[in-house]
Amino acid sequence: RHNSFSEDYSLRPGGNAYYDYEDAVTSLIHSNSGKMHVGFGRSTKSFLKEEGVGDAGVSAIVFQIGGKTACFIVFDANNALASFRKVLLKRFSSKFHFVDLFTTDTHSVNNLSGVHNPLGQNCPVEKLVAAGEEAVNLALADMEIVEVFAQTRQVSVKVLGTNRQNELLSTLNSIVSIARIIAPIVFVV
Repeated sequence: RHNSFSEDYSLRPGGNAYYDYEDAVTSLIHSNSGKMHVGFGRSTKSFLKEEGVGDAGVSAIVFQIGGKTACFIVFDANNALASFRKVLLKRFSSKFHFVDLFTTDTHSVNNLSGVHNPLGQNCPVEKLVAAGEEAVNLALADMEIVEVFAQTRQVSVKVLGTNRQNELLSTLNSIVSIARIIAPIVFVV
């Protein structure tokens, strides 16, 4: 749900909803819930960037496992109005056990009206919902049994901390000191 804000729900690392999601995935990995079906669909409807949708358009993926279905509707957009999200979810909530709107965080639509160009602001909601509905219907028609494998590993990652920050600053200071001497010579030559 990156960059698809709502006032009542947020899925961010460290939040309760995120840990609930992680626990659900972990329980699926360790369960024998039966066969998993997945379907994918992409809407054929086209949008102008001024409408808030990028070139990748609208797609949907549907998962079915253990008698439950989940649907993710993905718009190539940067953020979404909470009011649009509510309309979209209401349209599909009766078809699935879980449905949600995702955006890709494309910045191609931001060049038109600054950094804030949420989905549903510059395009009729009905057009956006129709594209979502087409993508969902195509995904449902595409359902097939899949095999799933999941594995976790721990990796060591170096991050910019106090030690790295000091090394970076001293390196930059050295570069600036040398540049003060060399730059005038380069310009004269």
